[in-house]
Amino acid sequence: MLVYSPKTKEFPVSINELLGTSTGTKKSLIVAFDLACQQFARENGIRTPQFTVHGVVESVEGPGLKTIIDVANN
Repeated sequence: MLVYSPKTKEFPVSINELLGTSTGTKKSLIVAFDLACQQFARENGIRTPQFTVHGVVESVEGPGLKTIIDVANN
């Protein structure tokens, strides 16, 4: 679940774990969100880096990774 935090000392958005989700599912959601942000920026002419850096994404694998790649390619 994407959560907005109005607290100024925190990053404004975060992904809260849904009951029963795995680490891989959470990481897949983060990757999907990053791709959506890049698409939004492109469609609205917002200058932004064309990449996202993650410290750890090795938990994204299998069907989740394939779906992310398919969506990104489309």
